[in-house]
Amino acid sequence: MLLLTLPLTAQNQQITVKAKVVDEKSEPVIGATVKVEGTTAGTVTDLSGSFQIKAASNQTVSISYIGYVTQKFRAGQVPVVITLQEETEKLDELVVVGYGAVKRANLTGAVANIDMKEVADIPAPNLASVLMGTMPGVKVGEATGNVVGNSTIQIRINGSWNSEEPLFVIDGFIRDLNAFNMLDPSEIENISVLKDAAAAIYGVRGAGGVLLVTTKKGKAGKTRVSYSTSYGINQGVNMPEMMSAYEQGMALNDLWQQEITYKGETADSKRFFTADELNAMKNMDYNWLEMGWKNSGNMRHTLNISGGNDDVRYFIGGSYMWADGNFANLNMNRYGLRVGVDAKMARNLNASFGMNYNDKSTEMPLNQRDSEPERMYGTFSDLARAPRFTPAYINGIPVGNSIPSNGSHPLEMMNSGSYRRNKSNDMSASLSLEYTVEKIKGLKFKVSGSFSNGSNFGKQLSKPYYIYDFIPLNDQSPLLSEQQYPIGTPQYQRKISNGDKIYESSSRSYNYQLNPEVSYANKFGKHDLSTLLMFELSESGGNGMSLSRQNVIIENYEVMAGYASSAQTTASNINTKSRRQSLIGRLNYNYDNRYFIESATRYEASTNFAPGYRWGLFPSISGGWRISEEDFFKESITFMDNLKLRASYGRLGNDKVSMNQWRSSYGTIPDAAYVGGSALSSVLFPTMEGLFILNSTWEKTDSYNAGIDMRLFGDFSVNIDGFYRHTFDILDDYKSAFPQSSGINAATPKLNYGVQDSWGGELELGYNKKLTKDFTLQLKGNIAYATNIVLKKWQNPGNIGTWEDEVGRIRGGEVGYFSYGIARTQEELDNWIAELKSHIPLDENGNPKYTEITVLDIPESALKPGMLMFKDVGGPRYQDADGNWHDGAPDGKITTEDRRIISKYDSAPFTYGFTLGFTWKDIKVDAIFSGAFGNDVVFEKGFYENASGGSRSGDFLSAQSNQLREWYGNYWTESNPDAKYPRLDTYSLRNQRSTFWMRDGHNLRLRSLNMSYNVPKNLTKSLGVDQLRVFFSGTNLLTLINPYPYKDASVGFWSDYPMIRTFNFGLNLNF
Repeated sequence: MLLLTLPLTAQNQQITVKAKVVDEKSEPVIGATVKVEGTTAGTVTDLSGSFQIKAASNQTVSISYIGYVTQKFRAGQVPVVITLQEETEKLDELVVVGYGAVKRANLTGAVANIDMKEVADIPAPNLASVLMGTMPGVKVGEATGNVVGNSTIQIRINGSWNSEEPLFVIDGFIRDLNAFNMLDPSEIENISVLKDAAAAIYGVRGAGGVLLVTTKKGKAGKTRVSYSTSYGINQGVNMPEMMSAYEQGMALNDLWQQEITYKGETADSKRFFTADELNAMKNMDYNWLEMGWKNSGNMRHTLNISGGNDDVRYFIGGSYMWADGNFANLNMNRYGLRVGVDAKMARNLNASFGMNYNDKSTEMPLNQRDSEPERMYGTFSDLARAPRFTPAYINGIPVGNSIPSNGSHPLEMMNSGSYRRNKSNDMSASLSLEYTVEKIKGLKFKVSGSFSNGSNFGKQLSKPYYIYDFIPLNDQSPLLSEQQYPIGTPQYQRKISNGDKIYESSSRSYNYQLNPEVSYANKFGKHDLSTLLMFELSESGGNGMSLSRQNVIIENYEVMAGYASSAQTTASNINTKSRRQSLIGRLNYNYDNRYFIESATRYEASTNFAPGYRWGLFPSISGGWRISEEDFFKESITFMDNLKLRASYGRLGNDKVSMNQWRSSYGTIPDAAYVGGSALSSVLFPTMEGLFILNSTWEKTDSYNAGIDMRLFGDFSVNIDGFYRHTFDILDDYKSAFPQSSGINAATPKLNYGVQDSWGGELELGYNKKLTKDFTLQLKGNIAYATNIVLKKWQNPGNIGTWEDEVGRIRGGEVGYFSYGIARTQEELDNWIAELKSHIPLDENGNPKYTEITVLDIPESALKPGMLMFKDVGGPRYQDADGNWHDGAPDGKITTEDRRIISKYDSAPFTYGFTLGFTWKDIKVDAIFSGAFGNDVVFEKGFYENASGGSRSGDFLSAQSNQLREWYGNYWTESNPDAKYPRLDTYSLRNQRSTFWMRDGHNLRLRSLNMSYNVPKNLTKSLGVDQLRVFFSGTNLLTLINPYPYKDASVGFWSDYPMIRTFNFGLNLNF
């Protein structure tokens, strides 16, 4: 088994060692490093994975490759074929950090990263959504499952109540969330997330953390082609289950009767369903949502080509994705092209060129009631709430009987040709030149630059349509005949204008960045030193304009000329340029792979602030001690092959605030007249109440982090982090400091004033073990905790010292009443009333100041069983002699003064995720779960009250608005006193936000399931294919823990466009 080209005649005789290096799938490993330890001799494997090197027979030859366990052999004992095994925890893997990369084993900061191979098969309209649950401290938000929606990312917890979004860096150049979401997973090598002081190197934009994206590059070797395609179907998750026609009729009869019995309303105002009508309704099921909703599909293609030699390497990647929405005329198309070339221009001179183009277009129906278009809550809600006893069409004619004056007929709206279209594209190019100084080892000069240009075009067309009322079967009956009202009567036809508007907009943006730098890296015995000095210059800006007209004058002529010019509005903007200059320095020191120090500083100026207040210094320092490399550790502890302690401190900045508030700014009022004039025109008016601030500057965060990294038994990894952040100089609106006599009530420029602390921790576990020859188990898990406290903030003086005082508590929280539950019997009600009366204040004679109590303006006589009972916790606020405000004592009444913070968290402080996976022969399975807990959630108003929030509308329950089936049979009646929910009438207090509607917020779902099968090579070779892999990918397949009995926990309102479940099948070919 040993291949020696010369006989062994002496221990130190020179021999030529020849071997081939392959991976666990017997594929050649190209570019593996082969070294003779203790010498400068070395080489790399060629295109076939082979190498040859000379060494003394007793010397040690090491073979290493990133991501694989290093193999070592005596030169005289090297096997013919060397199989490298993949590392469970890749300590030699390079992890991208700010303006550089370090070995994972040498990291001193809190850096999370993901190998995109783990999620490459997931088709998603937004890149952010595929990261959910994969990294500790990285939260992904999805407001909707709509294909035109966008996902957001938050790193750990915001230190400020202003915007503190993460910074996105793609191949070393700063971009934005849109550019990040445009990327396809197939063109990305890995993503690193800087969560602590490591982000300080990005200065005034690092407070929200940094996501660093490294795209794929070409590798020396033969041309390799990889093509993937997939197709899937999309279904709604937890679609709202509404009452049937009969159930709605029965519930309405109960509601109307309760309003008569408990609220004293008159029977004349009610039109109860008769027994015959209810019987007929048992056979009715006009499901408007089912008529408009459909299963949809998605399709994805990716093609990557790479190769080259030692002098020139290239990568070309293309991707296309189409996703169809679940309503008509709702879709998304996205395609991209990425090209990268690395070339050796001359001796010691290397160049890299990159070009990227992405294009995304979306289309959706335009309903004027969809104020937040991607949520489509007007359209979705009107379809879901439509009574099941009212048909959407009769003989093909759209029915309007159940549609209120501010409502819509979404199905007819979709047929009207109204649309909202958007097309955006982004193009970027980058170039870098690096020169290695031959005479000074480790000295390099580099200059890199990038330019990006984006454009956006939008067009909206909202067309009017008509609906028609039909004559009821009986007088005032909600049930309809097939007979229309006569032409000319008011009920015959109604016009839904839907805005009757055409709108077009166009905008462009640009960004450039220039980075000249000098770096030095060298090793002096056990001392490893690297330094970087860089200058960065960047600028961004753009402009745009829009035009709209109302009232169509030429039908189906979809240009401006087809609409009346009398209702024309125009708008244009020139985004003020934002410029930045920075000096960046970094020093890394490593002694014997045991002790590590990294220090970085950024001195930066931003034109967001006035001259004299633009420059800031953002230093950071971190250190690490790899205890496992100490001799005493190696000798005494054998089960742990890696143990490292690390800590960091850094100052971060945030300038993501209103730009140029140090200058006077103006807006325009159309159709106004100047003082002394009579002609109407656009008139200037000062914004920010005519005020401006010169001395405001960026927010600052002092970030502290400590962590432990461990690997046990070669298979089990543990990473622990704890952090503390002190954010000060938070820019705060101080309008509350102005007296009412000043007339200032709108937004004013922000001053550096606020202070907030935040802290938390993260735990990440991993287990990767080859249990048998064919079976490998892969387990990963992470959990993160984060919270904050407000220490200083401008606020309404009347709130200071009361329960609404924001200082000294966690920011946010859920507000409502404390509820004792439902008064199911008269006895329970009487006991509650007696408790309230015991709180009535006494007069100077010791007598109650009043004998009758009220509960939210409901008189005592109207308090009846079946209602919610609230706790009396306070009375009217009062000021003491020093002018300080206090909460009043309980006073026997329930008023708005009895509201309190009923849950201190309005979002989960704990988030977690875990991956269960295994590989068996050529089959690989991964299941990714994500969850959150530690908070309470309150049912949204649309469940227990008329819909509200944003521009949502819809009755709780009426003849025009259906209700969730969750209510049916679960509300209190005299015959159902043990019901789940209170009475239906509003005197039951069911329409008030209280702890009654609060639940434990723990949620957990199977975020994605990925399964793949590699077809055996003896079959693929006959097809002329190097590798053929078929795969299945599913997302949002299962909700395991859900605090809501009526909707999915991932959406804010049950009446919004729901989250989507996808099933995708595909194949991957490699040539």
